[in-house]
Amino acid sequence: MRPLTERLVHGAGSLFRRGRLVAHVVVIETDAGLVLVDSGIGLADIAEPAKRLGRGFLSAAGPLLDPERTALRQLEALGYRPSDVRHIVLTHLDLDHAGGIGDFPTATIHVLATEHAAAMARVTRGERERYRVIDGDGAAEVGQYGLEVTVDEELAAGDACSPGDPLHHCPPGSHCSGAAGKEKCAKPLLIEEFTTGLGALTVVDVGNDMETWYACVPPGCSEINYTPSKSQGGFAMVFDEPDVPLDGEALVTPELDATALASVRLEFDHDYYDYARCAEKIAVQYSLDGTAWTDVMSWTHSVSAHEKLDLSAQVAGKKFRIRFVYDDDTVQTDCYAWDWRIDDVLIY
Repeated sequence: MRPLTERLVHGAGSLFRRGRLVAHVVVIETDAGLVLVDSGIGLADIAEPAKRLGRGFLSAAGPLLDPERTALRQLEALGYRPSDVRHIVLTHLDLDHAGGIGDFPTATIHVLATEHAAAMARVTRGERERYRVIDGDGAAEVGQYGLEVTVDEELAAGDACSPGDPLHHCPPGSHCSGAAGKEKCAKPLLIEEFTTGLGALTVVDVGNDMETWYACVPPGCSEINYTPSKSQGGFAMVFDEPDVPLDGEALVTPELDATALASVRLEFDHDYYDYARCAEKIAVQYSLDGTAWTDVMSWTHSVSAHEKLDLSAQVAGKKFRIRFVYDDDTVQTDCYAWDWRIDDVLIY
């Protein structure tokens, strides 16, 4: 941008020459996609600058209306697609910071509630200039730049919550749990994303042959995370091979204390490939003593899903363990299922 004036912008120079200013867009690469901090000026702003940016902003800021300088075009030059941008974190909603969000229609937009409220109200003259009205509709009707916006409020630990509420979420490290109608943000009994290994989970290697569960953590492990996991990083995996019996390989949680809980739930992402279609079986089991195990749910066919299991009737008010068990053939000595991959285990 070439704002007025050089001396005002840089603290030195002419009062009659324009200064130089960059509206930065920071790109963060994550395992789950790209995150942008601010979005700069967008293609729609460049196509209709007077309408979308306003003559006052154009005169004072002097933006260079070059499509190739937009965040979208620069990301495309690096080989990315608009859909690769999963989140945009806006420091504020000024024209040169929020104008590009329309170029990434599938991204989730994050903004402070106070800033969003100011954009909706547009009380002062300065706010009415900063938060533009498009096609005669105010921000309250269409949201900033014609996009619908919802404000996601973060609750505090111990606050009342409602599972599935899209506008209120518990803080990091806690989860909405408890008896129906009495849920609160509380620390989960167990959470494991396998980012560095198997974490608190242990392995039962039947036969002690090293053909059992292991953590696949990139870049050391090149296997693909086929689960629906949002983290898409490391995961736990048991890999079958011909002529290698895998009869009861288990991935086991530590003992978990739910004596103070009226409800217990288990969530996880998994992908099971039943290649040979013999009598294979994978199962999630629970135990109250670590010796006797009971199926909660089992599969005998290929599956790739995010599972949500209610364990309240089995383990609420008790101490318990959970295990994931792989048996490549429940009838013959050996068959060839292929593999079972698990990620993002959450018990709360």
